[in-house]
Amino acid sequence: MITMKEIAEIAGVSQATVSRVLSGSSAVSPRARQTVMEIVQKHDYTPNYSARNLAMDQSFLIGLIIPDISNPFFGEIVRQVEREAGRNGYNIIICNSDGDITKERSQLQTLRARQVDGVLVIPASSNSPILTTLYNSDIHTVVVTQPHSRFDSVYVSHLEGGRIVAQHLLGLGHTRVLLVGDSESENDKIVGFKQVFSEKGIIFPEDHFLNIGAWDHDLVKQAYLSGLEYFRRHRPGHATAVFTVNDVAAFGINHALKELNLRIPDDVALIGFDDTFLSQGLNPPLSSVSQPVEEIGRRSIEMLLDRLIRKFDGDVRSVQLNPLLVARESTLGRQAGHA
Repeated sequence: MITMKEIAEIAGVSQATVSRVLSGSSAVSPRARQTVMEIVQKHDYTPNYSARNLAMDQSFLIGLIIPDISNPFFGEIVRQVEREAGRNGYNIIICNSDGDITKERSQLQTLRARQVDGVLVIPASSNSPILTTLYNSDIHTVVVTQPHSRFDSVYVSHLEGGRIVAQHLLGLGHTRVLLVGDSESENDKIVGFKQVFSEKGIIFPEDHFLNIGAWDHDLVKQAYLSGLEYFRRHRPGHATAVFTVNDVAAFGINHALKELNLRIPDDVALIGFDDTFLSQGLNPPLSSVSQPVEEIGRRSIEMLLDRLIRKFDGDVRSVQLNPLLVARESTLGRQAGHA
């Protein structure tokens, strides 16, 4: 069977160029790529990646730990990361933690056993124990969707996202708003929302917050049941708008409102967060805060590859991207009356 060295000799290029072609790297001229691939296909060459990795002391694997692969927001990040990594000759090992710190720890052990060259992590919480483990290890790491002082990070300001939702609803006349999320005090989306209302002198009743598990498998069902209970209990005088911390929860609230024959947005306005494909699929289409998911994925993997390929060893970098409100029919009906 033909060897990589022989392919290089026939093609008139270096073995490194052949390796880059076979790994899918974009750092090769189109002509060289075509020449190498013609020889590879003619001789039915299959590269021995294990031998290559051993010789180069690299696995060309990147671990990606995410909390909920069923959430389309995270699915879009996975797609972008995988695409960009592949262009640079790396493969991705995807770990779904379900937002469970014990499972995160186990998955990190697995990734270390597979000798990944780097890790992208969307931690279950900002104080997840695996962040300390990663910091004390020699694995290059980028934290995604959250800022972190010890690691390179790419994120959107959820605080600002919550603020623009509040400004949008106040502009429509909504002062009685039901908040739906996983942690009233620690979720920056809710904190930002409340900041704006507080600045206007509006105080939230304690029962205007529905606590649902952020990473629960039945998030839609949780939101649906909680929404049913709230609006049944508070008729009349219920909230005139609902803000959910993600589009998945908004899906459940939408279903609850319709079951109770509450019109969206005439009776209750509804707004989510992430602007996933669910937003446009709901009836009426859902207003939501858009996060530049493609840029999040692209910038995350670029920062990691800076460390892995370009051997960047400078200070920790933090990239903050801006949220954008996408207003649709679920809020843009008649203006609500004040409480």
